[in-house]
Amino acid sequence: MEVSAEGEMEVGRGARFHADTAPTRREFRLSPPWNRTVGMKQRIRSWAFVSTALALGIAVIFLIWIAAREKNSGEGESSPQFTTPPGVSSPSLQVWGEPNRSLFAPISPRYVDGAEAASFLIDGDRVYLLRRGSTTYVFPEVLLTSFHVVNDVMDGEPVAITYCLLAGSSSLFSRKVEDRVLTFGLTGQLYAGNSVLYDKETSTDWLQLNGEPLRGHYYGKARLSGRSLERSTWSRVKARPNLKVLAPIRDMEEYRSFQRDMEREQFGKKVVESQTTLDSRLLPYTRGLGIVVQGEPRFYPMDIHGPRTIQEDRVGGWNLLVLQDGTEDIARIFRRRVRDRVLDFDLVEGGLRDRQTSSRWDDDGVCIEGPLAGARLELPACSEAYWFAWASLYPDTHLLP
Repeated sequence: MEVSAEGEMEVGRGARFHADTAPTRREFRLSPPWNRTVGMKQRIRSWAFVSTALALGIAVIFLIWIAAREKNSGEGESSPQFTTPPGVSSPSLQVWGEPNRSLFAPISPRYVDGAEAASFLIDGDRVYLLRRGSTTYVFPEVLLTSFHVVNDVMDGEPVAITYCLLAGSSSLFSRKVEDRVLTFGLTGQLYAGNSVLYDKETSTDWLQLNGEPLRGHYYGKARLSGRSLERSTWSRVKARPNLKVLAPIRDMEEYRSFQRDMEREQFGKKVVESQTTLDSRLLPYTRGLGIVVQGEPRFYPMDIHGPRTIQEDRVGGWNLLVLQDGTEDIARIFRRRVRDRVLDFDLVEGGLRDRQTSSRWDDDGVCIEGPLAGARLELPACSEAYWFAWASLYPDTHLLP
């Protein structure tokens, strides 16, 4: 053992202790290069941890910034609702039944006023509404179950009022496609438990629920422009002024008997079950609003007796507002973008109020007071339907928690 000039004694190779503390207390220190190597590894691990945490933090902040920027700048909002070619098809679904195009809808419907309609409707009858100016058109469900399609011209616009009891879906479509005015009828077939329509002019088959072509001339070329109808009961609308109510052609008991038989059979669900597995996330006959935006499908279950609620959501690139009120038969989807600004809403007495400008809005999406007075929220294309029909068409549908 040797004592160094600094008063340390060498103990073998690579270790030292102070001479003045030997032999009771020994302080061992790794000699170079071992102490430098260990320290460097510790520093590298520390810096790696710090760098990783910093990178994750920056990534989170960046994602939050991107989301806020998209919302405020409207990025994604400028894209159309539909970004795929028109047409619907599914490897697990087939058109059910043989075509019978003799089942043609009446071309010239007859309407009566509210007083005359009271002679064939009862308070509990479900009805579908279409408002045109000061006039409210009323389409009793019991009649639409048999008519399926009503071709008409309203305020100069050729329209089709369609209904499928099996899928629980009502739709208003424009009959003008490109340079043609189409006349619709029923094929007698089903797809996804939903009625298949056809047009007399081109023999294209169309899905009643959303106006997508199934086959024929317009497949891949055009989809019908439309939306779902407002649903209510006769007791709630019979006192309104300026009613035009669709009238029966035959005795009302014939229509009522047919409707009871169809409801009892639940035939639409049985057809879907024969071809694919039902989506069990909701009960099959849960009624709701379905929408597809830029290829992303969403379904909002309806509480037909529930309280007044709103939901704000982003589907595809669009910011949406879902307004429901079971006590007033309200179920609507609006876009929240107005004048290149995305609005956030709160429920207030008598309607809605946006947080950005404190403007007040009614249940039809019209601004009635404030800086945005006169503006109107856009109504995108959406469908009211039963869950089994919607989910079979769009199995990747997202449900909000």
